[in-house]
Amino acid sequence: MNIQQKQIINTKHLRVEVTAAPGSGKTYTMLHRANYLLKSVSPRQILILSFSTASVGEIKRRMELMSADTETNANLSKVTAQTAHSFALGLNKRKSVLSDKRAIKLLGQAIKAVQKDIKKSVLWPDVANSVKQRRLVHLDELLTPVQIKLVLRLLSVAWASRKKVSDSLTGQFESFSSYAKVLTAIRNKYSAIKKAKRVIDFGDMLVQAVTLIEGGASVPFTHILVDEYQDCSAAQTHLLAQLAKLDGRSLMVFGDSSQGIFGFAGADHTPLSTVLENIHPMSLPESWRLTAQTAALASAVAGLKGERAIQTKSKGEMPVLVCDDSLRKESSHIVQHILKLIREGARPQEIAVLARTKALLHPVEQMLLGKSVHTKRMGSKRYRIHALHVLKLVSIVERCEKTKREVMPEMLIKALPILKGVDDAVWKKQSQALNKVSRIPSLEGRYKQCAKIYLRLNGGVRANADLRADVNRWEAKCRDYQNGRSMRVAIRAMEAEGIVTGTIHASKGREWNHVLIVGATDGLLPIHFAKSEHSINQERNMLYVAITRARNTVRLYHAPSNYARGRKRFEDVSRFLDTSAVRKTMLRK
Repeated sequence: MNIQQKQIINTKHLRVEVTAAPGSGKTYTMLHRANYLLKSVSPRQILILSFSTASVGEIKRRMELMSADTETNANLSKVTAQTAHSFALGLNKRKSVLSDKRAIKLLGQAIKAVQKDIKKSVLWPDVANSVKQRRLVHLDELLTPVQIKLVLRLLSVAWASRKKVSDSLTGQFESFSSYAKVLTAIRNKYSAIKKAKRVIDFGDMLVQAVTLIEGGASVPFTHILVDEYQDCSAAQTHLLAQLAKLDGRSLMVFGDSSQGIFGFAGADHTPLSTVLENIHPMSLPESWRLTAQTAALASAVAGLKGERAIQTKSKGEMPVLVCDDSLRKESSHIVQHILKLIREGARPQEIAVLARTKALLHPVEQMLLGKSVHTKRMGSKRYRIHALHVLKLVSIVERCEKTKREVMPEMLIKALPILKGVDDAVWKKQSQALNKVSRIPSLEGRYKQCAKIYLRLNGGVRANADLRADVNRWEAKCRDYQNGRSMRVAIRAMEAEGIVTGTIHASKGREWNHVLIVGATDGLLPIHFAKSEHSINQERNMLYVAITRARNTVRLYHAPSNYARGRKRFEDVSRFLDTSAVRKTMLRK
């Protein structure tokens, strides 16, 4: 524990904003602050808030571990840790809260209702027809799945900030600047629909929690600690401010504005001093995770200079930028480096391959699988057992073909005892389908058909997207084997733990010894549709987050890429890496 951590843990200031470098031990410090408070208050008086359910789960896990330590108050595990939405829901006890899916449906109804009002001249009766037609076109454009989600986010932010819609059309919502009139009409109609149905959405829930607190609602917590403060939305920030204004309350928030990557969900870092007075700033500038070389790259990418730059004492290897002339070569170099790391003793679970989008991960995952290296995608359930189950079906086909027997339902039931509640009629139908598989000569073809049968036995081919992807990813691997049995033996022999793959968003809050970043290409990172200053800053933060996940080494990969949908080709290295300050911190190959 360093001096900055001790000062934060023991401070007497009531309102504190802690700026924390990546890997500086902010969660450790926050929990030790809670442990310090337990010397004088009950665990029922301490509230820990965080941005996501996943981060709250990690906080609870660490609280349990600390509670078992003889130097830590056992009551630490009794401290309440939850998301801001969960806290707000507790205050809104008698309200029916819309799911995101239901809210989007009602918002769609509101947009269509505005369209009808325009056509019937109920709305804007004195406006010229040309203007009405333009607004009808705008409304049609807002009905697409992507746009309607963005509109819902906009309305939540505007409502939470207590602003007019027209005053909220900045940053991530700049693209809506010419839609102000129709968006205001949509907001009014959507609010009327919710009121008529006596429901609220997640945005309302936070705002109404503030209203309830202002109205004197009972809040038992006297000490509020907030992790990942940079990921708070405007509504969450106002909620924290209102809690801090209650008599005898203390508020301490921990965050790093350069790690704010959830702008798409309404998050937008707001310095606490803009909503509250008497804020005492403190910092955790030293990273325990990063090497000096990685810290230098991350600081250069984020534009952190002087005292704002990440401090660290450990030394390591200089980050490397690998430039290839094709995506295939890029994937090949990534796989070669991973195999080298494993030969040198690195465990697969200590290596992560990160990308801005999932599509960039697929070729690397398939190439690794071709080398018999298992991968585990963050946010997806991947189990080799499903491929083994499919290969059991292949083996049934092979045995019945050899003995000239017909596949019977009992064979499937015996081979897959894990499947419960499947109707006899389904077993029979799928055994009949399995009989036809013997006509296919290749193992790859047989695996493909058996995978479909396995998915149908699990509820349907499209019932579970994760299961379908998990099963299908082994299809090309079949080319390396003569039969189902030999492939099953090979899969069982694979390392149980896999190379971690995932999007940068999914990597937030995690760390690995070695991080490989795919798609360091302008058009991929920043993504080509990021146009506004706010969006570009979010993209820069994503690269910063990806780099700062690494304990030991960082490698970035660039290769020209085609974007088929827009007929675009992205050929240049990411603009975030193409500055003199950043180039000095990397080797280029």
